[in-house]
Amino acid sequence: LITTVGLLTVPAIINFHAKGMFVIAVILMAIAWFCDFLDGWWARRFKMNSKIGDFYDPLADKAVTWSLLIALWERVPSTAAVIIISFGLFATVGRVIVLVTGKKLSIPTNVMANYAGKIKTNFEKGGITALLLLDLFLRYWPRLQTEDFFYTLMMIGLWGSIPLGFISLLQMGKKLLVLYRSYA
Repeated sequence: LITTVGLLTVPAIINFHAKGMFVIAVILMAIAWFCDFLDGWWARRFKMNSKIGDFYDPLADKAVTWSLLIALWERVPSTAAVIIISFGLFATVGRVIVLVTGKKLSIPTNVMANYAGKIKTNFEKGGITALLLLDLFLRYWPRLQTEDFFYTLMMIGLWGSIPLGFISLLQMGKKLLVLYRSYA
């Protein structure tokens, strides 16, 4: 439920940002990001982990990131966006393969996001939030230093997520290799 609330903020973020209502867009982005933190904390705290949640949470994170990258496409480095989306697609396909194959082989599977993936997601959301804040500050406090600051944060967030995404993909590859060896 918490994950879904965070996911449902995305169309509103895009809509309010497109209408120039940057304060509301930033607040909704903060809510989405907080929901991402809260759902994981809640699941661990109250031992409410599930296979569906382990798959749904990273998928929702990707939906948030991808939607906002696409909506802000003209403003983000397109190469970084393509790499982020591609890594996410590969990770999601890997999760599906692990789930389906593990179930067929009656092997316990873990498709929960690893630490590199969680940190990567926060870098991505940080980069997107920096871009949303850039628009907000340019509207109310237009200074060159402000633009440089938030643009740099956006670049660090998006480009910084890529090595972490690569590490996350390597870890997914390791899970797939274990399944392949079990199958062979």
